[in-house]
Amino acid sequence: MKTLLLNPPKHLRGIYVCREENGIGEVDCDFLPSNIYLAAPYLREMGKDVDALDAETPVVSLDGYDVVVVWVCILHSFYEDIQLLKGAKEEGKRTVMVLNDAHEGLEMEAMQRFDFIDASIRLWEREVALGRLLSSWEEDEYPDLPGVIYRKDGKLVDTGRMPYLPDVEHLPSCSGILSEVPLKRYGAAAITTGRGCPMPHSFCLYSRTGLRRRKVEDVVAEIEAVSSVGRVMIMDPSMPTTAQWRDALCDRLIARKIRVSWRTDAKLQQCNAGTLKKLKAAGCDSIMLAVETLNADVKGKVKGGTSHQRLKTGIENIKRAGMVPIPVFFIGFPWDSSETLAEIDAFLREVAVPSFILKQVRPWRGTTLYQDCKELGLLERDLGIDGYVHSDNPVVDTLYLSRDEIMEWKYRMRRDAILNWRYIRSFLFERRRVTLRQAGLFLRLAAGRKGGWDGN
Repeated sequence: MKTLLLNPPKHLRGIYVCREENGIGEVDCDFLPSNIYLAAPYLREMGKDVDALDAETPVVSLDGYDVVVVWVCILHSFYEDIQLLKGAKEEGKRTVMVLNDAHEGLEMEAMQRFDFIDASIRLWEREVALGRLLSSWEEDEYPDLPGVIYRKDGKLVDTGRMPYLPDVEHLPSCSGILSEVPLKRYGAAAITTGRGCPMPHSFCLYSRTGLRRRKVEDVVAEIEAVSSVGRVMIMDPSMPTTAQWRDALCDRLIARKIRVSWRTDAKLQQCNAGTLKKLKAAGCDSIMLAVETLNADVKGKVKGGTSHQRLKTGIENIKRAGMVPIPVFFIGFPWDSSETLAEIDAFLREVAVPSFILKQVRPWRGTTLYQDCKELGLLERDLGIDGYVHSDNPVVDTLYLSRDEIMEWKYRMRRDAILNWRYIRSFLFERRRVTLRQAGLFLRLAAGRKGGWDGN
């Protein structure tokens, strides 16, 4: 049984779409994906006949394949992505969907609505669940195992989530496959160093999940394989949290003198001089900082946040270490008001950051925040796929602001931050590169035209 692991075309209506586990949905360039290339060598070690393809066009030859597995984004490109599954089914293939952020109930809804999907792989350890699914199909059996939704006798069977393992060392290096990929087409490469997040955030599916790390040598081999791309995005919400593993990775990269720039997420408490110095020496050039809120009251409700001064210190430490800080501000929590958003606005006007993101909060199914929204009367009905796919604008009001008012605040914060001499100076002298898209969006803001730019 021959299987194709397929990542759909990433460019869609002027944006690039990410379908990685814990992926954000949108990125700023055509990037080499990680998940399909991680799954392929794992499945091959199981004896499976597997190929991986990062598609450039919506038309893909499926000749010779029995099973087609498609990675699907729940934001932006969901309906375009599943067309590949529909086409595969029409050609008589067995079809499997892997949803990038598999929030509760969305995979089941997709299978209820679209009968051309034969199975969906659920969290966690999807490669393990996929391997077992393929094995059961090879034996002409039903996949009665955790981590799968499948069809049986006209009904859908949900076996629940695959329990997560203590580590993800079972995922071997995919450097061999990456060496055969035409890297010149990519502006960046995604590398998965591990999975899991210890934070208790009420809005995140991944909160309080075990920290699982891959073998350092496997990660280093992959980074070396894509070094010609020159830019790496670490797909791991908590990479620096595991200090011993982090230091081992940095030491190996430094020792091998691999010349590549990479970006990682980090927590403010990790932005100390010693850690930052080592990250910088290993090639890290930018750090994303999740800023759930700057308001003390909201902080307690969403189980995360920081203070104005602590964030300012963290940003200064990152800049002093020679890296670009990218604070990611979450807006649209049920308790957000003009006062809480004004705190973010004031921060961006005062503190010179060369880059920032305003991230729209979505009440994802299966999270505490979703239940909060229902109990507060902000959700009149359960949200389904259509409630998320095109949710660039706010999904719900807050207790104090309408969705239109949230969007007005979002525009105001962008304008106040970007049309600010501190930001412009910081952007030009610290990022040192301006794309045509960024220049055009800056001019739009200067002209008073509302439009999308989070400053990333």
